[in-house]
Amino acid sequence: MNLGSRLSSHLVAAAAAAAALVSVAPEADAGIVYRTYNTVIPANIDGLYVNVETGVTGATGGVTPGWDINPYGATALQFFAATGTGYMRFPGSAATTVAGNLVAGTSVDATGSFAAATTAVTFGAAAGNWQLNAVNIVGFRFNAADGLPHYGWARIQVGAAANVRTLLDAGFQDIANTGINAGDTGAPTSGAYCFGDGSGTACPCANNSAAGSGAGCLNSLGSGGLLGSTGVASIAADTAVLAGSGMPNSFALYYQGTAIANSTFGDGLRCAGGSVVRLGTKSNVGGASQYPVAGDQSISVRGGAAAGDTRYYQVWYRNGAVFCNAETFNLSNGYRLVWAP
Repeated sequence: MNLGSRLSSHLVAAAAAAAALVSVAPEADAGIVYRTYNTVIPANIDGLYVNVETGVTGATGGVTPGWDINPYGATALQFFAATGTGYMRFPGSAATTVAGNLVAGTSVDATGSFAAATTAVTFGAAAGNWQLNAVNIVGFRFNAADGLPHYGWARIQVGAAANVRTLLDAGFQDIANTGINAGDTGAPTSGAYCFGDGSGTACPCANNSAAGSGAGCLNSLGSGGLLGSTGVASIAADTAVLAGSGMPNSFALYYQGTAIANSTFGDGLRCAGGSVVRLGTKSNVGGASQYPVAGDQSISVRGGAAAGDTRYYQVWYRNGAVFCNAETFNLSNGYRLVWAP
């Protein structure tokens, strides 16, 4: 039986157990709730009241039960805070009441400084100042229905004057006391996941790789199979390459799944599941190989990916030495690609 057929039989045998795990395995940002609003903020003393948790908006607090944030102002742009709400100052700012215009990716969490009083914004060129004719990001803390602090952000488009503004979208962490990066919508992004370093599911024989290595569970060489990617995951111009390293000089099967898996498998962890496509079997040289190489179909063509698809990849490789379990194979970490048009 060749390597591809053996892998298929192993995957079929594990399918029932893995399917249950796939259905509950979270994405890294599973706690983020994201909504688009595209709602004008009226230029008056009431402005717009927003219940962040439910997404309900209203022209007054009375018609917006449980409101959390309130941008308002007839001429200036100000923020009024509900009990428990605070607006994040720009990191390093000494201002006591100014909600900062955050850089995308800024962590909104308990380490930040939040203004709980009525908060005005400052327009100008200094770091953290708001900008006219631009999209600005405000971070905030609010008390959710569970009575605990949650963190979020909102994107506001400001026009030629401070009283011309629209709430575009907002996101918040549904997990209490957990930070969120400004602008993070929780949508999947390309990158590595499912590491054999003990940060998630334990490796089957306590054969954890080094913390932070990003690799799979250790093999008999004392290294973990490491899967990475170069190039661009684009359907129209696919230059993506999956590159594996840290493996024995053996055969390695690169494969694609439609869902995250999360279970022990052989000497490692199965990270890619759902509907599986075998991309190709390669011979490791110096412990490394890649897919595709000259003569191979591109990943998107071989895997049948379409624009907007998220697919999950892994390398299954032979490790013939008696090392961990009776099965003589191991796997790399998982790698997720989000396919652009």
